[in-house]
Amino acid sequence: MGYSNDKRKYKESVKMKREERKNSRRNIIIVILSILVCVFVGICSYLIYNYNKGTNFQNNKEYEKAVIYYEKIDFINKKVKEKEEECNYQRALELKENKEFEKSVRYFSNLLNYKDSCEQLKETQYQYAIDEYQNGNFAKAKELLENLKDYKTSKEYLNNIEILINLQGVWKYKEGLSNWVYTIDGWNICTYTKMLINEYIIGDEVYAKFDIGKKTIKIENQRLKIVFESGKTLDLNYNKEKNTITDNIGTYIKQDFLSVEKIKKIKEPAINMTKDEVLNSTWGKPKEINKTTTRYGTSEQWCYSDYRYIYFENGIVTSIQD
Repeated sequence: MGYSNDKRKYKESVKMKREERKNSRRNIIIVILSILVCVFVGICSYLIYNYNKGTNFQNNKEYEKAVIYYEKIDFINKKVKEKEEECNYQRALELKENKEFEKSVRYFSNLLNYKDSCEQLKETQYQYAIDEYQNGNFAKAKELLENLKDYKTSKEYLNNIEILINLQGVWKYKEGLSNWVYTIDGWNICTYTKMLINEYIIGDEVYAKFDIGKKTIKIENQRLKIVFESGKTLDLNYNKEKNTITDNIGTYIKQDFLSVEKIKKIKEPAINMTKDEVLNSTWGKPKEINKTTTRYGTSEQWCYSDYRYIYFENGIVTSIQD
């Protein structure tokens, strides 16, 4: 009798353990399914949220913001990728319209197989080059047009640019006392002379600016002119072989060792200047020097025209009378 009870209890114990294992497996499956459902719902919510945000920004023509959201989900299907490309295309057109050519070129470069992006890229680079050309950035314009030699009027612009690049810099009068200097920086041209009050150091010599109103250069069919503020023009002939330019006064030679950036404006005399600094100032060399030496040191009075004086103590300016 005791044996039968033990056997029955054993069977019941085995059955209970089976039920527990079965319930445990069922609970694990339920948890896993719940997690998968949550993940699925989360992914769907993420995709829908980003798609809707991208669409809203695109409809409002905020293309850069739209792309940010489309890029997060462009892996799901071709439609999202196409909407992303459309936004980039529209943004490229927008930048081109606003003359932000450099950014527009970058956008079109990444969309070469989308719609007419290849042609748009050429046109944007061309407009970018013309804009740089008009702003006097000839080297950049040349760089852009080198890849567009057969596009529209690129060859004509490149011919002009070759001359304009060579013109940049300092040109010194060839004959006589070299009283005149031209500087060409972009489209701007300035004249300097030795016949006025010293203002600028060009190389090792002192000049004054001789400009009555703003002057610019103009080039048409590789022919140069100086255009005055009044509208009047003056022919300026460029000889590439001799590296010279000629106006109605004479011929000027390119100073290859000089650039416009190296031209220094002379300072006015100031307290604490040294003698050399005063000599290189706008007042220059004095007409007369009066010197006094005492046990305390040496003082000097430099005399200039129009009753102007500079006073030194031990070689340093202490007073200026103008």
